[in-house]
Amino acid sequence: MAPMTRTRPQRAAFEQALSGLHHITMLGCAALLLTFAAPTLQWLALAWAVLGWITQSAVAYLVHRFLMHGPSVAARAHALHHRHPGREQLDWLSWFGPIAIIFSAWPVAWLLGAGWPAANAMVAGGCLSYSYFRIIHRLIHSPRPPRWMAGTLAFHQAHHARPDVNFGVTTPLWDWLMETRGADRPLKDLSPRTAQAAQASQTAVAKPDAQQPWAIASRLVRDERDSVFVQLALTAGPLLAGMALLLYAVPVWLCAALALPYWALLYLRFGGPLLLLVHAVAHRRSFTREGRWVERWILWGIPLLYGISPPAYPAHHLAMHHAEGNGSEDVSTTLQYKRDDPWAFLRYYLGFLVFGLLQLGRYLAARRRWRLLRRVVAAELAFWALAGVLLVLAPVPSLVVVVVPYVLTRFFLMAGNWAQHAFVNLKASHDHLGNATVLLNARHNERCFNDGYHAVHHRHPAMHWTEMPQAYERDRLTYAGHGTLVLDGLSNNQVVWWKLMRGDFDGLAKHTLLQDGVPPVLAERATWLRQRARLQVLPGTDLWGRRPQTAPR
Repeated sequence: MAPMTRTRPQRAAFEQALSGLHHITMLGCAALLLTFAAPTLQWLALAWAVLGWITQSAVAYLVHRFLMHGPSVAARAHALHHRHPGREQLDWLSWFGPIAIIFSAWPVAWLLGAGWPAANAMVAGGCLSYSYFRIIHRLIHSPRPPRWMAGTLAFHQAHHARPDVNFGVTTPLWDWLMETRGADRPLKDLSPRTAQAAQASQTAVAKPDAQQPWAIASRLVRDERDSVFVQLALTAGPLLAGMALLLYAVPVWLCAALALPYWALLYLRFGGPLLLLVHAVAHRRSFTREGRWVERWILWGIPLLYGISPPAYPAHHLAMHHAEGNGSEDVSTTLQYKRDDPWAFLRYYLGFLVFGLLQLGRYLAARRRWRLLRRVVAAELAFWALAGVLLVLAPVPSLVVVVVPYVLTRFFLMAGNWAQHAFVNLKASHDHLGNATVLLNARHNERCFNDGYHAVHHRHPAMHWTEMPQAYERDRLTYAGHGTLVLDGLSNNQVVWWKLMRGDFDGLAKHTLLQDGVPPVLAERATWLRQRARLQVLPGTDLWGRRPQTAPR
């Protein structure tokens, strides 16, 4: 007997019935839970429901951005919606996923000690928020959307045209906070291009996502192009510092509840710009005498927010990394690892996390940099003494503000360094230009002071960040001669790192610029990239004190 198949009208009716059942389930749960919460909380139940609504909206943004458009099963299911936007999508993931996420507020509330009535009200708000999202989303993709939805319709249509922007559906708030609201994004042309064509489309930005410079900023900086330093340091820095202090003042359960929003702002919204701000200021004297206090805040205050003792960063990055150029004496060198092996990266990261400071101290001592070594040791001892006191007095806030940033910041820094120095020049393995990369047409360059021009930065460490695109174009043939890998259209180094972890050399090959020495055939280019990422050339020991085996070419 042949299996029963539904016609298109039958399938549409079935999808509509499922959608209606989903709405009834969510709205019924919301009404029931509010009934349970109201007698105990009274009008306070409304506040908890609003908190649940907002939380669900934020979680929906994160799920949409990082799961539905990331490397997951959800991405494959969501791709069907982008191919057929007018159809209802109620597969098992769309049905059970939101319910599981929303109702996870119950155990979270129990762990935080907020009480069951508050948890019931939060879950009710989440259910209402999700039903509202489904209604709005369905109207957007209806044959004739209402006129009053013109703004929402245009906002969401931009996402379907360019899936790397506008992840919010019912509100642009989270896209604004996370800088994904319809801004110019990396080019999506995956066909390999020549260096001339890619550079012609590359924008040499003057300042990363900044408004008009503050009038006072021009008096504080030596170069007006650095006015954005003042704006970023005196807006994002105090905001994060205030949130960190607030987490110590609120009840423990609220501190735990605010941990994820705090980390989202710390890393997703401001992580790249602030850390690269510290990097830019460490390399150049950017401030006048009148602005020296801003410079001190950038070099001494902002690193503490990310779990870094202030002297440790310039000691590691300027005194060691730039002096060695990822070579055999660089304590954070990537050359001895297979850069497409997740386990190798885990050893690399944990080795730096546990032994990185000791390796840096040994490096400075061997070069008789005693003054810098004393500053690093004193700063680290003071940092951990303060962290220990805070952990004893307020363990939960200190875990959120000190310990987790200490671990996460080093992960992101090492993942970035791994990606920037993953592709070894097969002909000159210790060439510091041949082992570095350049990212063109990268959103990362706009937000993070042209950090994608990493090979240019290694060649000219003190060069002003706005001059790097022109410097690359001027010396493009020089970099090609050194075998510098140029990637066109990838968002940032974290994307490069993720493709390495997945072994996605075909994806990297599609973004590799065609220049001298680069194989023109896609399959050959992917094999060439794999060879460059897997070549191990360092005969010394790794951060764990072990001697790696040199892999054949």
